[in-house]
Amino acid sequence: MKDLITLITSRKGLSALELRDEKLNPTLFYFEDKNDFYLLICSDYSTLIQQLEVDDSGKNLDLGLNAYLDSIKQYSDVKSFGNIVDFNLSCIVAVEMKSLQDSDTLKKMHGIEENYKISKKYILPYLEQDFTVLKGKIEDEILEGDITQKLNTLALNYSNSINNKEESWYQLLMNLFIKLPFMNYQTASFGLVTISEYLDKELSSDDLLLLKNIHESYNESTDIETFISQFQIDKDEQI
Repeated sequence: MKDLITLITSRKGLSALELRDEKLNPTLFYFEDKNDFYLLICSDYSTLIQQLEVDDSGKNLDLGLNAYLDSIKQYSDVKSFGNIVDFNLSCIVAVEMKSLQDSDTLKKMHGIEENYKISKKYILPYLEQDFTVLKGKIEDEILEGDITQKLNTLALNYSNSINNKEESWYQLLMNLFIKLPFMNYQTASFGLVTISEYLDKELSSDDLLLLKNIHESYNESTDIETFISQFQIDKDEQI
């Protein structure tokens, strides 16, 4: 999994800094010309809880991770970036699980994302067999483009598998798009594709005018229901 995510970051223009600490050996990814930092931790669940020094039940897993992240910020290689890391760090934890059926364990895992202290967090639990299937499809099928384009093509080609529990590898594929924030970066523009950019391309001139009117008319002191009612226009009514 680490090799796949590293390949994705490389194609997205991020640099990598390996942090060898004899614990979880995370990797810090960053843009040379941006202030965004992504710390990647890849581990199996047993090793994760052991290195974070929490009990086998996973209780206080979020606190253990926060303590670990706080110590990482004191590493000399990380401190060389200055205080900007304190405000722009995201942590991605890819955890290989023996099962995804233990709802209590998964709840504790995903609960880590609710704790924003130290960094924003993205938790990616997965099964080895699902990753093996995904990796095989990336390597075996005729897919054009770089790794992110291949993943996009797989997502489209197998979209009918989204609710098929027998195709659980596809859920892992979807989670990559959700849990890897830099998947949305466009290397050409070196920034996020914004919603406004999509709207400018997709909406008709009438729709764009309505959107402009809504934006200019909004006032924070306005009752939201009253505000919305102003723009409930019949589909045949012109702006």
